[in-house]
Amino acid sequence: MDTEQRGLDALSKIEASLATRERFPSKDVLCTKYKEIREFLADALELVGKFPIVGKKIAAIIEFLVEIADRVCDVKAE
Repeated sequence: MDTEQRGLDALSKIEASLATRERFPSKDVLCTKYKEIREFLADALELVGKFPIVGKKIAAIIEFLVEIADRVCDVKAE
């Protein structure tokens, strides 16, 4: 599967998982959701990073937010 298709699949899985989230979840609910989508973020970020002009900037911001979520939710980066 090519990078674009993996990225699109990852984005679809993330979207499906987040579609059922509570508006203001507790930390436990938030971290559970984050752990569900964490495995798809690398593929999604690879695709986002390829967007012209702003892709790398958006990917860098998301990577920063992922690092915060990893620490808050005590997730070990792979």
